[in-house]
Amino acid sequence: MDTKKMANLWLPVAGLLLLVIFFAAATGGQFIGVSNMQNLVSQSFTMVLVAAGAAFIYAAGSIDMSLGAVFGVTEVVAGLLMSQWELSGWLALAAALATGVLCTSITALTYSLLNVPPFVASLCMMNICNGVISWIVEDSEIYISYSKYQQWDQTWIHGLALVIVLTAGFLLFTKTRVGKDAKALGGNQVTAVISGVKKTRALWICYALLGICIGLAGFFGMVRACRVSSGSNTMALNTITAIVLGGFPRSGGAKAQFHSAIIGAAIVAVLNNGLTLMGLDPAVTLTVKGVMFLAVVAISTDRSKGKLVK
Repeated sequence: MDTKKMANLWLPVAGLLLLVIFFAAATGGQFIGVSNMQNLVSQSFTMVLVAAGAAFIYAAGSIDMSLGAVFGVTEVVAGLLMSQWELSGWLALAAALATGVLCTSITALTYSLLNVPPFVASLCMMNICNGVISWIVEDSEIYISYSKYQQWDQTWIHGLALVIVLTAGFLLFTKTRVGKDAKALGGNQVTAVISGVKKTRALWICYALLGICIGLAGFFGMVRACRVSSGSNTMALNTITAIVLGGFPRSGGAKAQFHSAIIGAAIVAVLNNGLTLMGLDPAVTLTVKGVMFLAVVAISTDRSKGKLVK
């Protein structure tokens, strides 16, 4: 492995460790306390799930700005089924997964069939989902009874879900045609299609996998919070930041690595938790992440071609 590949692999890991050391020192050890570690694991759960799904669309050189809004819709659907009809957690989970896949599939098909840029297509989906959320929760917020569904909010279930998602995601990304086709599209769509990649199907699969991960995160988020009022406005930015900070090439291609997205998600989770623990205003936290994102993008940009390095 050459020096550049070693740097791409270990720099994000080193950055994560440095952040942990910094926040541990800045908070007088409070950051690495048992209580905060439990909070950190809980907070990073959603970020890691979404990043695992997002790795596929970013490997294909695509983007999705509707993540937070789709997440909110899956919470709304699961919440309605559990609060209004008191259906089982399994049915609510299935509905959340189906909702996530439906929303991301619309974005994928709008992009691949109608040739609408993914940024624009996902912005349209974001507005649609935000409108649905506002319409449904306009009169009152959605609440569920924690006591009825608390069995879903257990550490071992979250751990099992992560193991299944990360294992399946890694195998699909590295050992199957799903990942190979995604990276081929990210490298050069024209060449990929000529080589036999079915663009529409490949992109749909990538977006569907993202939808599954968002639906799963939305269901567990609803169970944990027991309420929903709106989607997450920062999830898309957090995900893009995680992708970049993890060393994942923004334009996708052959150099995209599944573990980079996961490491990046961990960095963002640590950053959010640490800055909040230091007592900084959420606006300051968002500003810091934005500055870090710009710095990494500036470093990773191939200025001779006007695009991010693959």
